[in-house]
Amino acid sequence: MTFDRNELSFADYQATTFRPGFDGLRGVGFLLVVTAHIPAVPLFSYLQGWTAVWVFFAISGYLVTMLLIREERKAGAIAFGSFLIRRFFRIVPGYATAILIYWIALFLLPPLADEYQSFMAGLPYYLALMPEYAHTDVFTIFVHSWIIGIETKFYVFFPAIVFLFIKSDVWRFGLTALTTLLLTVHGSFTAHAYCAILAGVMLAQILEWPRGYAAIASLTRVSAAVPTGVASPKASASRSSWPSRAPPSTRAIRAIGSTSTARIGERSTTIPPLHPD
Repeated sequence: MTFDRNELSFADYQATTFRPGFDGLRGVGFLLVVTAHIPAVPLFSYLQGWTAVWVFFAISGYLVTMLLIREERKAGAIAFGSFLIRRFFRIVPGYATAILIYWIALFLLPPLADEYQSFMAGLPYYLALMPEYAHTDVFTIFVHSWIIGIETKFYVFFPAIVFLFIKSDVWRFGLTALTTLLLTVHGSFTAHAYCAILAGVMLAQILEWPRGYAAIASLTRVSAAVPTGVASPKASASRSSWPSRAPPSTRAIRAIGSTSTARIGERSTTIPPLHPD
């Protein structure tokens, strides 16, 4: 097999945490989300623009895991307390401000008065960082805050379980794979959201192994990438119907979507909708 001399070697991959390829993924994901905001164009419905959310989730899972693995190898352990503090100050201040501004708008603006009771009913979930459980039959802007709950729980539980209680890389990967399988079988909208994050986690874990890196790198070469690219639309089509089982609030999320900017480490990654990490 002929190798491209410009292909990133495993040593070069280990030497940096910057992934320029993600810029392209973010750009494509952003455009897909835009199409989900324009239902008046029939063609856009075929693009399944809301699926860009899963791409953003996978990027998030990959970046967090890769950075934690590198930190553990460099320092001997992860600074879990510092990790949580950084995430807290990147999420909570902006999130709390959004809740306050939205509450004031609902209270003062007559056109939004009908949403006030629905918002107040879900407020305990919003304040507890569990907005994904604040189901509502009425679409509101704050429906998009479900992403905060998903990502927050990933930050709290994933590093603690995988990095503090498990020391073997093989067992870490095995637990992640098993959890992904169980969530896939569960089949709910929320479960699939976590599956997307864990897919990124497993990718980061595999790429930290020389053989794993070589295997993934081989899939990026033309001889492997072309048939893989041809097969992926068929797989996507077979999965396109599962979100119909989602509750009304998540169906609204899927139909309309939203994005915001998130920062992980010192690099930014786009994740919908209100998430700052």
